[in-house]
Amino acid sequence: MAEYNAERQAERAKTVRLKAIREAKEAEEGSLKGSGARSKSPGLTLSPDDPVAKPRKKAPGGKK
Repeated sequence: MAEYNAERQAERAKTVRLKAIREAKEAEEGSLKGSGARSKSPGLTLSPDDPVAKPRKKAPGGKK
């Protein structure tokens, strides 16, 4: 029984530690958004010259 209680206590301590880490990370991300700072992954932006951004022309005869 003592081993069971020790495992539960260790699990609770780990959960508290991980929750604190997560909340600190979320607070940091929230402060970055509020300050106008750029995040690590700004997202995909395509320039007009990018070949991926241009629509493809259909092949003659309606085949792709």
